[in-house]
Amino acid sequence: MLVRRDICRTCHTALHNLLLEVNPALASHAYLMPLEQGPVQIQKLMTDVPGMLSLMLGVLGLILASVGVYGVVTYW
Repeated sequence: MLVRRDICRTCHTALHNLLLEVNPALASHAYLMPLEQGPVQIQKLMTDVPGMLSLMLGVLGLILASVGVYGVVTYW
């Protein structure tokens, strides 16, 4: 079960008791997780990883271009 933010211990107990009332089998398999630690973190990683990869490739390209320009200028 996902919640919007960290919840207090009493709220956690209340939600657990509510699950017990609905279906006793659910409460033993359920755990609470804030959205920031669940799907939001995965979506953030899905955007951060390609961004960092693009940054590293851009820096590598800039270094290679600088070395190439330096080689041409020193050759003349």
